[in-house]
Amino acid sequence: AAPRGVRELVPVAIFVAIGVVVTVFHTRVRATNVRLADAITEREREIAERKRLEDELAELSSELMRAQRGAEVGSWRFDTSSHALVWSNETYRLFGMPQGAPVSYDTFLSRVHPDDREELDRRWNEALHGASFDIEHRIVINGETRWVHSKVELHVDVGRLIGTVHDITARRRLEHEL
Repeated sequence: AAPRGVRELVPVAIFVAIGVVVTVFHTRVRATNVRLADAITEREREIAERKRLEDELAELSSELMRAQRGAEVGSWRFDTSSHALVWSNETYRLFGMPQGAPVSYDTFLSRVHPDDREELDRRWNEALHGASFDIEHRIVINGETRWVHSKVELHVDVGRLIGTVHDITARRRLEHEL
């Protein structure tokens, strides 16, 4: 058997060892909590920044739509891989189509005046191979012939044709009257 003094020290030693373990555990937990709090704070900053950027993007998009409407200039993009065509709200309006309706190159071409289709189709195919174009042509919307000015560029780095269409009917009518 262990001497009496040693037997009395065993519980004290166990108590001290438990205290050290608890202290080390609490220190690690506190450090982990601080790291977690820092990570949460950083994530909250990232979320707030993302929300700010989304709000700014929505505001800029709204401003662009108002500017396009006021200037009667629409924009569009055509993905050369998927052949997906995306029109701005103003492009839909200029072509007399409901916003969000499915569009394709054939949809666009069907709105082009029959006498201008061949030339426009030729220019479109050249643009798919890298040529830009800048052309005035007619479109027919609900039986009315309108004039538009179309510009197109191929952006090879993103595989897209990007274009604008500007309603120039008033200018062409004025020129005709003079």
